[in-house]
Amino acid sequence: MTIVAISFILFFFLSFFCSSAEIIFSSANSIRLENLAEEGSKTAKMALKVIDRFDSSLSGLLIGNNIANIGMSSLVPIVAINFGIEQYSALLTAALTLIVILFCEVTPKILGKNNANSLSLVYSYPVRAMTLLFAPIVFVVVKAVDIILLPMGKVAPDENEMAVEELQSIIEIAQDENILDESRSELLQSALEFYDVNAYEAMTARVDVEAIDIDDDIEDIKKKVEESAYSRIPVYRDSVDNIIGLLHQNPFPRLMLESEDIDIESLLLEPLYVYKTVKMLSLLSAFKQSQKQFAVVTDEYGGTLGIITIEDVLEQLVGEIWDESDEVEDEVIAHAEGIFEVDGDMNIYDFFELVDKDEGAIDFESDTVGGWIIERFGDFPKAGDSIEYENLRITVLESGPHRVEKALAELEDRPE
Repeated sequence: MTIVAISFILFFFLSFFCSSAEIIFSSANSIRLENLAEEGSKTAKMALKVIDRFDSSLSGLLIGNNIANIGMSSLVPIVAINFGIEQYSALLTAALTLIVILFCEVTPKILGKNNANSLSLVYSYPVRAMTLLFAPIVFVVVKAVDIILLPMGKVAPDENEMAVEELQSIIEIAQDENILDESRSELLQSALEFYDVNAYEAMTARVDVEAIDIDDDIEDIKKKVEESAYSRIPVYRDSVDNIIGLLHQNPFPRLMLESEDIDIESLLLEPLYVYKTVKMLSLLSAFKQSQKQFAVVTDEYGGTLGIITIEDVLEQLVGEIWDESDEVEDEVIAHAEGIFEVDGDMNIYDFFELVDKDEGAIDFESDTVGGWIIERFGDFPKAGDSIEYENLRITVLESGPHRVEKALAELEDRPE
């Protein structure tokens, strides 16, 4: 039984090693490894060799993992016979399956994913040795896979996506090593992320749109124009879903002085209409071609979701742009370390970054902090209502009709 126990332990650790190595070398940052290799790190050089020949390395790891799992399974009948419990062999097999899934698949992969860069240095030589050990089998497997994939064309990774990730890594490293200051680093990161931002994420939501009803009294329209801080104001008929044009502030007051009998509709500028998923680069090009600076964002039913201007597009690159007529309001006010007052319209991804949460592990559909809070409550909260998520306590400070306007976020494990 001693030999059986030792064999089980060896197979167990071999399976753990192979499972974690699979995710480590597919997640490791090649740019960081290249920097370490240039500084003379032999383990980094070997890790890069494993990554460069990942098809062969992965085949070796999968072979090792299967040998380990088959080996553990083959020990079950031996244990059952030795202990006289052959009738429970199926139960032992089920228990072993659960152990393998939990401790030889899920746990090592999570551990490897979270520590890929550091563990790639530790694993590099053993993985290379395993690949060489199984070289004949690996060669046959790789060739067989190539033949299988030949009719359908070998699927290559998305080079553009890889290039963006590599550039982001370079920028992060440059900032860490003080080659780039924080402001330049943020600008470059924004430029890379710019391609993935769509109109829906950057627009002013419909409920916040300042608009004029074409059927309003001329004096009411004049008053709204005079009080507005915007140069172009959307004009609608019946509802905001039917925006018929934009009223430009500049000629309107002059024309009002010349005559009070003005046909408002004749002064309207035709807006640009865009679908909610249009990307920033395409939108910028559309603004340029149409020589317009204002667009109405629509949904699949043709309804108005909001509006977006060329200024909103540029702000995705350089951050908020303020002029003398804007009332500057901070999206985030830090009251103390780990305590933040946040605007309900704050981008949810920016908020998760602020409170150090992994958005990939959180299930949500909203784009704003206010929307996420409403999702968590399952209803429209009132001022003073609180909710907890992990180590985060959220208290609603201000709420409007069907929305959260301001909230207080407190990290419960913050330094006192």
